[in-house]
Amino acid sequence: MELHEEIKMIRVELRSIMNGVTAASMREKGVHYKINFGASVPDIQRIASQHQLNAKLAQMLWNEDIREFKILATMLQPAEEFTIEQAINWINVIPYLEIAEHCCRNLFSKMTQANELISELFKKTEVHHARTIAFLVGVNLLAQKKNMDSPTVSILLLEANRSLLSDTASPIEKQSAVKWLKFYGRQSSEQAELATARLKEYIHRGNSELDEYYNELKFEFDYYK
Repeated sequence: MELHEEIKMIRVELRSIMNGVTAASMREKGVHYKINFGASVPDIQRIASQHQLNAKLAQMLWNEDIREFKILATMLQPAEEFTIEQAINWINVIPYLEIAEHCCRNLFSKMTQANELISELFKKTEVHHARTIAFLVGVNLLAQKKNMDSPTVSILLLEANRSLLSDTASPIEKQSAVKWLKFYGRQSSEQAELATARLKEYIHRGNSELDEYYNELKFEFDYYK
């Protein structure tokens, strides 16, 4: 089947399950696409399951300003063929956090060079949300029980604390850093200690935000004991 025909089939199916209420709600929250079918993630996953992994198809879907096409692209791109350069190119045009999360869960964390991608993202100060995405890739590597080498763990620990101590990091970046520290610290009491060690130095010093992060992590690790 020609790729354009395949995309046409996808568009027809998305139109058949279109949820105008969901799409309108997203627009009210500032999420604007050329087309948004308002489809649920399970429905998008079902559509993806009907198609073979195909890099050309995925890139064609990604290039469109259509919410569901971009999510499908993350599901249909063969991860083992995806390079760091391609990942950076996609990251440069990620429009919203939802798409970033799908990229990290469905594709970036499954790349052969996932560890290297994390390290590279922390160097890309000019790339919007690069740090947030690095933490989210790390979260998904841990959640999927994928290999994370020691240098990558060390970088994530250093950069997570750097984000939390920063006055300029965005709330989304800080939340992603905390999320990675939670996943990392759940693994063992030793890792829980490492995850909170830096913040522990700052508790009760009049910074309520840092106190809150520390207490949130401490509560998390106490729960998982």
